[in-house]
Amino acid sequence: MTALARPPAPTGDGLVLTHGAGTDADAPLLVALAEAFAAVGLAVLRYELPFRRARPTGPPAPASAAADREGLKAKRLRNNPRVTVVPCNNRGKVADGASPVTGTAQLVSGGAEFDEIRSKVKAKYGVMVPISKFFNTLGHIGNGPFPYGDTGVIISVDA
Repeated sequence: MTALARPPAPTGDGLVLTHGAGTDADAPLLVALAEAFAAVGLAVLRYELPFRRARPTGPPAPASAAADREGLKAKRLRNNPRVTVVPCNNRGKVADGASPVTGTAQLVSGGAEFDEIRSKVKAKYGVMVPISKFFNTLGHIGNGPFPYGDTGVIISVDA
Protein backbone atom coordinates (compact mmCIF):
# COMPACT_ATOMS: atom_id res chain seq x y z
CA MET A 1 0.00 0.00 0.00
CA THR A 2 1.23 3.48 -0.83
CA ALA A 3 0.72 5.98 2.00
CA LEU A 4 1.47 9.63 2.74
CA ALA A 5 2.56 10.77 6.21
CA ARG A 6 1.55 14.41 6.66
CA PRO A 7 3.61 16.35 9.22
CA PRO A 8 1.85 18.28 11.98
CA ALA A 9 4.08 21.30 11.25
CA PRO A 10 5.13 21.07 7.56
CA THR A 11 8.48 22.50 6.47
CA GLY A 12 7.62 22.28 2.77
CA ASP A 13 10.16 19.50 2.28
CA GLY A 14 9.32 15.92 1.35
CA LEU A 15 10.77 12.45 1.06
CA VAL A 16 9.84 9.26 -0.82
CA LEU A 17 10.60 5.87 0.76
CA THR A 18 10.41 2.56 -1.10
CA HIS A 19 10.84 -1.00 0.11
CA GLY A 20 13.33 -3.69 -0.82
CA ALA A 21 12.65 -6.94 -2.68
CA GLY A 22 11.59 -8.90 0.40
CA THR A 23 8.99 -6.55 1.87
CA ASP A 24 6.43 -3.86 1.04
CA ALA A 25 5.66 -0.22 1.83
CA ASP A 26 4.03 -1.25 5.12
CA ALA A 27 7.28 -2.71 6.49
CA PRO A 28 7.71 -1.67 10.14
CA LEU A 29 11.03 0.04 9.37
CA LEU A 30 9.51 2.19 6.62
CA VAL A 31 6.50 3.07 8.77
CA ALA A 32 8.80 4.07 11.66
CA LEU A 33 11.03 6.14 9.35
CA ALA A 34 8.02 7.88 7.81
CA GLU A 35 6.64 8.74 11.25
CA ALA A 36 10.03 10.01 12.46
CA PHE A 37 10.57 12.23 9.40
CA ALA A 38 6.97 13.52 9.57
CA ALA A 39 7.51 14.43 13.23
CA VAL A 40 10.26 16.86 12.17
CA GLY A 41 8.18 18.43 9.39
CA LEU A 42 8.77 16.34 6.27
CA ALA A 43 5.89 15.00 4.17
CA VAL A 44 6.78 11.33 3.56
CA LEU A 45 5.41 9.11 0.82
CA ARG A 46 5.83 5.36 1.39
CA TYR A 47 5.68 4.01 -2.17
CA GLU A 48 4.67 0.47 -3.15
CA LEU A 49 6.83 -0.68 -6.07
CA PRO A 50 5.13 -2.20 -9.15
CA PHE A 51 6.44 -5.75 -8.62
CA ARG A 52 4.95 -5.85 -5.12
CA ARG A 53 1.56 -4.78 -6.41
CA ALA A 54 1.67 -7.66 -8.90
CA ARG A 55 3.08 -10.20 -6.43
CA PRO A 56 2.19 -9.73 -2.72
CA THR A 57 5.06 -11.87 -1.34
CA GLY A 58 8.51 -13.03 -2.32
CA PRO A 59 11.16 -11.42 -4.50
CA PRO A 60 10.42 -9.88 -7.90
CA ALA A 61 9.81 -12.44 -10.67
CA PRO A 62 12.80 -12.66 -13.06
CA ALA A 63 10.41 -12.63 -16.03
CA SER A 64 9.17 -9.17 -15.08
CA ALA A 65 12.61 -7.70 -14.28
CA ALA A 66 12.54 -5.23 -17.18
CA ALA A 67 9.15 -3.86 -16.14
CA ASP A 68 10.24 -3.69 -12.48
CA ARG A 69 13.38 -1.73 -13.42
CA GLU A 70 11.34 0.66 -15.48
CA GLY A 71 9.00 1.54 -12.66
CA LEU A 72 5.99 3.74 -13.03
CA LYS A 73 7.71 6.96 -14.10
CA ALA A 74 9.59 5.38 -17.01
CA LYS A 75 6.44 3.57 -18.11
CA ARG A 76 4.48 6.84 -17.93
CA LEU A 77 7.16 8.69 -19.89
CA ARG A 78 7.15 6.04 -22.62
CA ASN A 79 3.37 6.47 -22.95
CA ASN A 80 3.36 10.28 -22.65
CA PRO A 81 6.71 12.09 -22.69
CA ARG A 82 5.21 15.52 -21.83
CA VAL A 83 6.45 16.83 -18.46
CA THR A 84 6.26 19.89 -16.24
CA VAL A 85 9.39 20.73 -14.24
CA VAL A 86 10.18 23.32 -11.59
CA PRO A 87 13.50 24.09 -9.82
CA CYS A 88 13.76 22.58 -6.34
CA ASN A 89 16.38 21.53 -3.82
CA ASN A 90 17.57 17.96 -3.18
CA ARG A 91 14.61 17.45 -0.83
CA GLY A 92 12.05 18.47 -3.43
CA LYS A 93 11.30 21.89 -1.92
CA VAL A 94 10.38 24.27 -4.73
CA ALA A 95 12.60 27.34 -4.93
CA ASP A 96 10.93 30.63 -3.92
CA GLY A 97 9.54 32.40 -6.95
CA ALA A 98 10.23 29.44 -9.26
CA SER A 99 7.93 29.02 -12.26
CA PRO A 100 7.09 25.63 -13.75
CA VAL A 101 8.03 24.99 -17.39
CA THR A 102 6.84 22.31 -19.78
CA GLY A 103 8.94 20.04 -21.92
CA THR A 104 9.45 16.60 -23.42
CA ALA A 105 11.29 13.75 -21.70
CA GLN A 106 13.41 11.16 -23.46
CA LEU A 107 14.57 7.96 -21.74
CA VAL A 108 18.12 6.78 -22.53
CA SER A 109 19.91 3.64 -21.43
CA GLY A 110 23.12 3.70 -23.45
CA GLY A 111 25.33 5.75 -25.73
CA ALA A 112 27.01 9.11 -25.36
CA GLU A 113 23.99 10.84 -23.81
CA PHE A 114 23.66 8.17 -21.12
CA ASP A 115 27.41 8.31 -20.40
CA GLU A 116 27.16 12.10 -20.00
CA ILE A 117 24.27 11.73 -17.53
CA ARG A 118 26.25 9.20 -15.47
CA SER A 119 29.29 11.48 -15.49
CA LYS A 120 27.25 14.47 -14.28
CA VAL A 121 25.55 12.43 -11.54
CA LYS A 122 28.95 11.22 -10.31
CA ALA A 123 30.35 14.76 -10.42
CA LYS A 124 27.41 16.16 -8.46
CA TYR A 125 26.91 13.41 -5.86
CA GLY A 126 30.48 12.12 -5.58
CA VAL A 127 30.94 9.39 -2.99
CA MET A 128 27.16 9.03 -2.50
CA VAL A 129 26.89 7.18 -5.85
CA PRO A 130 29.00 4.15 -4.86
CA ILE A 131 27.56 4.21 -1.31
CA SER A 132 24.02 4.14 -2.67
CA LYS A 133 24.94 1.39 -5.13
CA PHE A 134 26.54 -0.61 -2.31
CA PHE A 135 23.42 -0.46 -0.13
CA ASN A 136 21.23 -1.32 -3.11
CA THR A 137 23.41 -4.36 -3.80
CA LEU A 138 23.49 -5.31 -0.11
CA GLY A 139 19.71 -5.26 0.01
CA HIS A 140 19.52 -7.73 -2.86
CA ILE A 141 22.03 -10.34 -1.68
CA GLY A 142 20.74 -13.77 -2.59
CA ASN A 143 18.29 -12.43 -5.17
CA GLY A 144 20.72 -12.32 -8.10
CA PRO A 145 21.97 -9.25 -9.94
CA PHE A 146 19.90 -6.11 -9.66
CA PRO A 147 20.17 -3.15 -12.06
CA TYR A 148 21.26 0.20 -10.72
CA GLY A 149 21.12 3.50 -12.55
CA ASP A 150 20.49 1.89 -15.93
CA THR A 151 18.08 4.51 -17.32
CA GLY A 152 18.49 8.27 -17.64
CA VAL A 153 16.03 11.03 -18.53
CA ILE A 154 16.79 13.95 -20.83
CA ILE A 155 14.27 16.80 -20.73
CA SER A 156 13.99 19.27 -23.60
CA VAL A 157 12.29 22.42 -22.32
CA ASP A 158 9.69 24.06 -24.59
CA ALA A 159 10.65 27.43 -26.04
